[in-house]
Amino acid sequence: MAMAAQGKEIEIKLKATNVAAARRKLARLGGHVVRRAASGADGRVHEMNTLYDTLDHSLGRNQELMRIRVEGPAKPSKGAVRHAIMTFKSPSGTSSSESGKRVSSAASQSPYKIVDEDETQIDDHEAVARIFHSMGLRPWFRYEKFRTTFALGATQRWAKDLEIDLDETPIGVFLELEGPPKAIDRAAKALGFARSDYITKNYLVLHAEHCLSRGIKVQQVAPGVFSQIPDMLFSSARKSR
Repeated sequence: MAMAAQGKEIEIKLKATNVAAARRKLARLGGHVVRRAASGADGRVHEMNTLYDTLDHSLGRNQELMRIRVEGPAKPSKGAVRHAIMTFKSPSGTSSSESGKRVSSAASQSPYKIVDEDETQIDDHEAVARIFHSMGLRPWFRYEKFRTTFALGATQRWAKDLEIDLDETPIGVFLELEGPPKAIDRAAKALGFARSDYITKNYLVLHAEHCLSRGIKVQQVAPGVFSQIPDMLFSSARKSR
């Protein structure tokens, strides 16, 4: 394994009108595409994310997340590079009560999504999935998206630790800003958004809300934990673009 990382994730999402509008705003801000190992020439990456949990959703009930992400170029070609990343997230600055439940912290009142994150690149995601299964963890939700990563120019020193991702998802287009709070605020304002536009929900919750708004019933068994929720996937026609 390689690319092990541990740290605090501070981010927000912003709902964009469409991809073209988001790209125009990023261009005006001086954003440029960051080529990643798993991206094609255009920097666009396809992601397939699978969440794992116990049968009684013990991770979700503690606001924890275990995920395997498989990513590769949006337009696969011969010899294309594909990566897999295993990630574990948990609420930042929380402690456990006597019952074992996570105790909410000030982070839950923040205008930003703040979590502790551990992740590492894995060589064989199917082998890791089998290990998860032997530990009692089961795949229970899949979601996919196309992601293009942007950074601002070196002259904008305030943004040196800021990452901006343009996410195309089955439920809409989002900009995800990750980095220091001051940089997030400054970039969001420059992109034409207000603090009231900040979204701290993850894609699972946003998808659940999207389903409910369209009359698709999903069962919520705990805050942020759902049962019998359909996967958030593109149609075959959409993926072939």
